[in-house]
Amino acid sequence: MFGLRKKATFGLQIYDSGIKLTGLQWQKGEPQLSMLQHVTFENAVIRNGKIADEPTLVNLLKGLKQSTGLGKADVILSIPTTNLLMRRSKIASLSTAEMRNLIDLEMHSGDKMPFKNPVFDFVRTNEMSSDSANVGEIVTESVVKQEEVIVFASPEETINAYLDALKLADISVAAIDISPLAQFRSLVFADQQLHPEQTDIPDLFLMIDCFAEGADISIFNDGLPVFIRSVSIIANNTFVSNQERTENYVATLTTELSRIMNYYKFSISSEFRDIPRVYVSGSEHLVDVLADPLRNELKVELHPIVFGVYAESELSSSARNDVLQYCSALGLALKG
Repeated sequence: MFGLRKKATFGLQIYDSGIKLTGLQWQKGEPQLSMLQHVTFENAVIRNGKIADEPTLVNLLKGLKQSTGLGKADVILSIPTTNLLMRRSKIASLSTAEMRNLIDLEMHSGDKMPFKNPVFDFVRTNEMSSDSANVGEIVTESVVKQEEVIVFASPEETINAYLDALKLADISVAAIDISPLAQFRSLVFADQQLHPEQTDIPDLFLMIDCFAEGADISIFNDGLPVFIRSVSIIANNTFVSNQERTENYVATLTTELSRIMNYYKFSISSEFRDIPRVYVSGSEHLVDVLADPLRNELKVELHPIVFGVYAESELSSSARNDVLQYCSALGLALKG
């Protein structure tokens, strides 16, 4: 299903409030969990996706490498999505290398980007004919074919800061991915295990990855991302109890999700479609408390992203039960 790969693959997810490291051992093409590690930042090591305290981040990464025995293995890295930009556009259908050069030229010309020196990658979607030919017009071989692409971009300065920190921690990075795509990879894999004959994933759905200070939210249609946003939810000091903080988190996220779903329906969808299903992963506590408000207020199906294929893992039962919060990090290891 995933082709030839290494016997062990690792995913390293860095986000505003912590680090998650996952490992998979591959036997006959099937993965088994070998590692789940989570480090929570006690202070503001990362603010709004940017490194605020490099020495502390490097020391935590060094400690994580030492405690897990990661050694010289490569990791697939994801960094906070706060500074991620996603854009869909149509360009001339060329070879991948030529298309990359054309996108690079467009992104570095004029004021099309909200930040300087973007680092980008792109996904080719469907090839389509040029819209230049009118009805009744003779179409000649000179008609240029166009193709829709989805471009993901981040500031070069931000990317290099994370790569420098990983280098100082002596951790080798094989590739960089984004958390929503990693979460989607985990969803597809879990669905294939639970529904091997026919997928249960609808063509349109929303995904949430919950963490203490916010959530990553994405919308997929026909297997492609059409919307990605990182939502920050700051715990106000006036909330004196954990219950009040949780209630504020649920209320804020539910309101934001309602806005996003309405925005998709009336501004993105050409058919004014409602989103029928929401997949959720992340903190088990937050997933639990979100369940009823999302079902009752947003009128959607809510499904945790459940893994059911790791029974032979040597991890403790408590670690296996906590796998929900590692969904995006596992998606990175699935790519490795």
